[in-house]
Amino acid sequence: MRSLIRIWVLPLLMWGLLATAMVALGSILIGGSVSPSVIAVQAIMPFAAAAGVAGAILAAARRRVGPLLVSLAVLAACVWQVAPTLGATPLAAWTADAPSLTVYSANVYRENDRPEDAFRAAVAGDADVVVLTEYMSSYDDELEASGLTATHPTIVRDGPMDSTIMLTRLPSTRTRVLRIDGFTMPEVVVRVAGVDVTVLGVHAQAPHHRAFVEKWRRDLRAVATATEDLDTVIAVGDFNGAWWNPPFRDLIDTGLVDAHVERGDGFVRTWGVRTIGQVGPIPLIGIDHSLSRGAVTPVSVGDGAVPGSDHRSVQVRYAVRTSTTAATGIGA
Repeated sequence: MRSLIRIWVLPLLMWGLLATAMVALGSILIGGSVSPSVIAVQAIMPFAAAAGVAGAILAAARRRVGPLLVSLAVLAACVWQVAPTLGATPLAAWTADAPSLTVYSANVYRENDRPEDAFRAAVAGDADVVVLTEYMSSYDDELEASGLTATHPTIVRDGPMDSTIMLTRLPSTRTRVLRIDGFTMPEVVVRVAGVDVTVLGVHAQAPHHRAFVEKWRRDLRAVATATEDLDTVIAVGDFNGAWWNPPFRDLIDTGLVDAHVERGDGFVRTWGVRTIGQVGPIPLIGIDHSLSRGAVTPVSVGDGAVPGSDHRSVQVRYAVRTSTTAATGIGA
């Protein structure tokens, strides 16, 4: 039995791990996201780096120079990919005393059997703007009972059933449902200390089937279109894309800042395998994000349980740079 493991099982495991990492790396380098399996492998890039480590250990233990060199090369390439998500960007001095805006986002899950608990978690977040995706009209009574509609009276919803709903307690200068290339997003322009901040609620198509991959890519391009001409904007929600998926990186490359990456929490995992009972999902990948541009800087980030859902929530506190702050020349 030991001989069988040494001769067959360990080599297969080693090369399987390396092959997974190489698929992820190669598809990222060529910008390919053509199938759900490739997209999923890209999304677990931190685990692919771990595969490189495991492959190197197995190769070293077996004294196989070739596989060891391949493993080290794969590991180096993986580290190169994950490095941009490591380490927080130093905060400018002006953020210390700036007014703030807090956003909270949660995928409630369309088959949630505990929506009242999910809404109570949103209430506990005490955020200025709340975005809920996979919201069903059957949840209306529970939402009202939670008190969230009383404290956040401005409500925008992009559809009657499986929808994205945005609620805010801040003064707003505009509310609407934005429609771009078949993709809808609730939009609210809130005013913080005289600064107008556009907040978009995002729920991109999940690329869980080959037929939905192009729709997912179009949805992410629609977010880019919606944000490209806005001076100060936050797009928050379920993007169904991780940092290492090329279509999501294309969106980031338009000049948007991922709050969790900016604050050194780029490995945050917000979605995973659903479990039975009261235990929440086992998080595997980070597909829920808060992206921003302009006079807002993320100063703190967090994630939390969403009872009954297969997602975790994301919450970000932004410092808002006002004209007074800019005039004093505090920070850069």
